[in-house]
Amino acid sequence: MDIDVRDGVLGNKSCDSVTFQQELKQMVEDLQKGGWLMVFRNKIPVALLSDRMLGRRAKAVHHSDVLIKSYFDGLRDRGSKIRASENSDRVLVVIPRCVCEWFVKETSPISTRAETTGYGVPDKEFLQTTLAEFCDQWRKHDGLRLFDPNNEPLGTKEIAAQVRAHLKVPPPFPIANVLPDLWISMAKDMVREIVGIGADARKRTDVEEAFVGFAAQLARWVANKEGKREDASDESLVAHLARFLSSEQLRVVRVSGAEFNQRYMGERVRREIDVAKRLVHAGLGYVYSRDSKSWCCK
Repeated sequence: MDIDVRDGVLGNKSCDSVTFQQELKQMVEDLQKGGWLMVFRNKIPVALLSDRMLGRRAKAVHHSDVLIKSYFDGLRDRGSKIRASENSDRVLVVIPRCVCEWFVKETSPISTRAETTGYGVPDKEFLQTTLAEFCDQWRKHDGLRLFDPNNEPLGTKEIAAQVRAHLKVPPPFPIANVLPDLWISMAKDMVREIVGIGADARKRTDVEEAFVGFAAQLARWVANKEGKREDASDESLVAHLARFLSSEQLRVVRVSGAEFNQRYMGERVRREIDVAKRLVHAGLGYVYSRDSKSWCCK
């Protein structure tokens, strides 16, 4: 494994198309072994769509037949494994509330116009059918949540209060306008540890609440670190985070904003402070989201 060590800690790693696929493949393997997968995207994740959309994505990223096939096969394999009934109840997908409306417009979030002109742009009916399949699939196990920064935070509100205080942002101004564009996987052992005694590491509500609680602890550490304050509990927390990362029980991949650039599709985030900040952002995305069943997603 290519590990960049800086000051004794794991460094972040840029991912080209091949490396990016390898990282997501490892995440899917963690899911298959009983772990959890959490996806926070400002667009609908293409890997979670039907096969007919995956070919369009492959052509948009690559223009060589061999590379298109390899990329398509990778997308299809990951998608089918994630959607498998024995795994999909341990997947969380958080997208913006308005993304469903954007998806069926010509300026779709998946940037279909980036394809080769000969392949064509999908019509509205095609996009509506694809969106309906996506929503039906991920609503099935309550795995789809819709984010709106103007919501009142639900569930574990501690993280929102901590970040608001640290950033000195008064209400009603939002503290997280967008989602962090992350894929996060937690291995089974890590999930059991953060859920703790008396909770169920297979139950969605318990795991998601534990994840947000862990992110809230990290928010406190980040605030203390940036404010140059010391807290006795931070040392133990950071030790836990470092252990999760070094043992690869926790994997965090940030998707590049230039995701159609096959030379830089994202980044494996491994530095403790960077991981902490991104998990805090993900935790905020969760508490400002709602179960999609209560909202229209057509």
